[in-house]
Amino acid sequence: MSDGNVKLLMFSDIEGCQKWNLAGPKKGTFEQSGFLCDPAFYTEMKKRLVDDENLSIAFLGDYFDQGMGVYDSINGLNKLLTEFNKNGKERVFVILGNRDVNKLRFCFELAKKDTVVGIPDGQNRWKLWGNFHDHLGEKKDNEVALVNHILFESMGAKIDMETFHTNGKPEAKLVGLHSFLPSSLSEEQKQDSQLALKYLKVALGIEPRGDDTQDALDLLDFFSKCKLAHLFDGPGGKVLLAHGGGFDSDAFFDQPYVYSFEKTEAVTGKNYHIMLEEFRRKLSLTVQSGGDREAAQRYGDDQSKRNKYLRKQVPYSVDVYNTLLRDVLKEIRLVQFTWKFVLLQALGLKPDDEDARYKSLIQSCSQEGCNGPNKELSSDKGGTKLAKILKDSGITHVSYGHKPVCFPIPLIYQRSTIKGVTFISNDTSNGNRKTKNIGDNTVVGTSITFKSDNSVETQVELVTLDGKDSPASDYSDMFGPFSLEIPPPEYLEEDGKETTLTYKGRKISFNNLLKPPASFGELRFDAITPPPVPEAQAVVGGRRRSRNRKRNTKRVSRYISKRTRRNKKTMRGRKTRKY
Repeated sequence: MSDGNVKLLMFSDIEGCQKWNLAGPKKGTFEQSGFLCDPAFYTEMKKRLVDDENLSIAFLGDYFDQGMGVYDSINGLNKLLTEFNKNGKERVFVILGNRDVNKLRFCFELAKKDTVVGIPDGQNRWKLWGNFHDHLGEKKDNEVALVNHILFESMGAKIDMETFHTNGKPEAKLVGLHSFLPSSLSEEQKQDSQLALKYLKVALGIEPRGDDTQDALDLLDFFSKCKLAHLFDGPGGKVLLAHGGGFDSDAFFDQPYVYSFEKTEAVTGKNYHIMLEEFRRKLSLTVQSGGDREAAQRYGDDQSKRNKYLRKQVPYSVDVYNTLLRDVLKEIRLVQFTWKFVLLQALGLKPDDEDARYKSLIQSCSQEGCNGPNKELSSDKGGTKLAKILKDSGITHVSYGHKPVCFPIPLIYQRSTIKGVTFISNDTSNGNRKTKNIGDNTVVGTSITFKSDNSVETQVELVTLDGKDSPASDYSDMFGPFSLEIPPPEYLEEDGKETTLTYKGRKISFNNLLKPPASFGELRFDAITPPPVPEAQAVVGGRRRSRNRKRNTKRVSRYISKRTRRNKKTMRGRKTRKY
């Protein structure tokens, strides 16, 4: 039954619930919880929604690539969307991440109307994408190899089903491709790469559904129920829900900026990647290269728009993103591909480095994953521009995923430069759902509760099967609840850098010196030892106590008892004093 409080429950980065993950090149594998992809989890979510009419649930992106639980989790999400978002009321919000929007690339790259090629030799290419473009052409005649190459080189789907190791070979059975197969198929069928390719094509509408693929996913229909961002308007605050969160203030687009990417030429296999590269560079131009802002100012800083939506900039920007998604899905159904399709892909594909500064609510984050908070933006010193955008829009919480925090528990924190906003970093994927840390029957989420007394509480929330205990309670110091009276921790500086969060006397030290391949090592969560008292301070304290004793002696002597004065005159008293 509802208690009258409005509650938002949030989860992020399901990624197919990878069962095993590499702990390093020589450390073997470790087992992870798969409960987030279990139909029983979605049954539990349905039960909670039915029992509490004031409950809403949000999933914050990235549902593909890493595990074989993709099919079941997408079906579970789709059922929740269908059942609880109707009659003009939304209670389930499914946000799309970079892994999700980039699956739409296959609608073009597998269509093969033209020969799909990378960027030709001799043209400027970002180093991150060099290997992708160099070997794309040699894969184009083998569709399984082409899909594996795209998944491996640009989407991070690197786990081989048979070895659990990274494997970019054409014959590798990558989880990214085979996870489109229904879980009900036999083990032999799940090993069939051609069958997996067929299910992928049907799921994206590239091929019609056949007798042998009646149970394939319908991703275009599913995506049409999803969003790129959402603003949850609670009774006591507003929550920005986005996969990346929007750390760069320039990530909050208006319509003129979107149309600054407009191209009149048709998208073809020969110009597709060149256009994609151009758009990626523009999305990171002002931050990564400190480049000329003339184009962005001309299109993106339209003052009439800014004035019209002065105190509604985030809601307006959220609508701009979702409009772009709807437009692209319409085009795909008509088998048309325009600059909007390419822009959507560019918003989800990472640049060479510093992708958290990318101008995109899909890529841009407040935190650099396992390294702690991002460095200050050169284009927004002190975060003043971003702080104003969030304040003017009434944002009290920013909840996002995308960057793994190397911890089994989401991080709830504040930034000193952005007062009044609580950030929630929800991504505990990529090796951080170890069964030894959270058990095999636990999902770790977060919640925001808007109470009837106008207070707001933010906390970590565990969902366990049959109410069983979870080892995740070992991290209960991080659970909260946090509120205005008990605010979440704020980043502290060590050696001039914001690197530390402190929860109830225990601190997290981020792995900012960690290098690949150990880039996702566990964070330290240690008790804080009080600093030793300096010797000079101890001496001063001793003198102060000595002066107090003298003062007290004089004070007592004024009120000495009559018996004591009488004893002083006796021999016994004199002998005692002499002795």
